[in-house]
Amino acid sequence: MDPVSPESGRRPRVGVLLRNLWAGSFARHAIEEVSWLRDREGFAASLIPFDVSGNGYHYDDLIQKNGIDVRLPYRRPRWTRLLRRLFLSLTPPIRGVESSIPVVEILLWAVTGRAAFDVLYAEDQFVGAGAYLRNRLRGTPYVLYVAEPVSDLEGVQNLRIGRHRIVARLLARLLRRLESRILLGACERVFVSMRTRKAIEARFPAVVGRPGVVQAPGCHPVEGPPPSRSSDRYLLSASKWDAGRNPGFAVTLAADSGIPVVLAGTWLDAETESAIRREAATAHEKNGAQITITGPVTQDKMDQLFQGAYAYLQWTAEGFAMGVLEAMASGIPVICTRDAGASELILDGREGLLLPRGSVDEFVAAARGLLADPVRRDRMASAALETSRHHDWASHNRVVAEVLTRALLPRSVR
Repeated sequence: MDPVSPESGRRPRVGVLLRNLWAGSFARHAIEEVSWLRDREGFAASLIPFDVSGNGYHYDDLIQKNGIDVRLPYRRPRWTRLLRRLFLSLTPPIRGVESSIPVVEILLWAVTGRAAFDVLYAEDQFVGAGAYLRNRLRGTPYVLYVAEPVSDLEGVQNLRIGRHRIVARLLARLLRRLESRILLGACERVFVSMRTRKAIEARFPAVVGRPGVVQAPGCHPVEGPPPSRSSDRYLLSASKWDAGRNPGFAVTLAADSGIPVVLAGTWLDAETESAIRREAATAHEKNGAQITITGPVTQDKMDQLFQGAYAYLQWTAEGFAMGVLEAMASGIPVICTRDAGASELILDGREGLLLPRGSVDEFVAAARGLLADPVRRDRMASAALETSRHHDWASHNRVVAEVLTRALLPRSVR
């Protein structure tokens, strides 16, 4: 199905809305999607990041390599700085400024942004608020990418304003109502996993029966058989680290197993990073535990880390956990909690091992077992790589193009 532009002879314009271009799954999605939509599907695709961190773009290399059209929403007026400080004070303290919700920027763009688009693709419900308002003001249809529910009492109570339980309940109710409208206002919803779809439909029953598809993120599987591994064996985990992702689990695992562990990726909270580095140093002094903390890494460096690891660890519950799929695409078996959406791609004992969340002892036993059994490990690596080939970026992006094309159709024929 080819995109249909409202105006003859013009490529349909799609704006991909992204909360922040930090080093993480949403940014990687957006870059891959914009490139594909432009080069393969006939869209005039632009990336619109609402970056409040001031740290620039962590994916400069991929943006330049793919020639991505990055459009700042507007030239930020000076008076928004005061408003931003106010809203940033409501940011959950377990995360740093990079993970804050750029409320002012999103709403200001929705009302005053001059660039016209035929359809919008919102990478989460936060930027979906801007798409929803744009739809109400200008009639621009939008598709919503859903990784997880974003309005809940527990999350609101993490806000500084939520220290008062009554205020937290009122705010949670307001956020849930807003999230419901954003979900229902979309022409279609793309759920990152069946786990996420079920969670959304349980919380918002009105979404049941509405158009939506389940589509995992993509990956770039290596060609041929799984690559040979280096002699320096270690366990790898990658994320945007903060206290909520429990990086201390890796320190305990390294200390209990005697196996080196590498924690790769950006830290969203400097205080948590410092605390984990101290824990790692103490564990090394006491029993020789080896924990490497990389900090931000380029994609090339991340690929090198995948090549040297003998297994990938995912111990937290996530809407998906993109590192799991990237590890599989590198030919690495995965030791994964059943509570991560990416576990839907894994058959226990085939692509990796599925374990209960929070069980350090079981993760230690699984890691030691794979290290001691190279035949089993290689068999899982081959299965993981083969499965990843059914979930490459082409598969993901074709689905995104299909839902955007349907969103361009008149309401009566969708």
